[in-house]
Amino acid sequence: MSRTFVIGDIHGCLEEFQALVTALHLADSDVVVCVGDFLDKGPDPVACVQLARKLGFQAVLGNHEEKALRWLKHEDHCRSDLHFKNPMASRAYAEAW
Repeated sequence: MSRTFVIGDIHGCLEEFQALVTALHLADSDVVVCVGDFLDKGPDPVACVQLARKLGFQAVLGNHEEKALRWLKHEDHCRSDLHFKNPMASRAYAEAW
């Protein structure tokens, strides 16, 4: 019998995410869906995304991912228009990307 787990608001907290995954005792038939907000707040959002991908988890974008994508779009605009300044300039996004 397969189980479905829904996880949200990971927010870059890798240790807690790993502990949760371990506590679930996942079987091959289980499905895990991450419902957004891998980014912001915690120390290692990139590693959280990498772990979810490595484990084959499904995911949907949360508002924090959408915000990061908007920031990247502005950064692309900055490269093509030297007079444009990213209105969302954020050191946290720059470091994460």
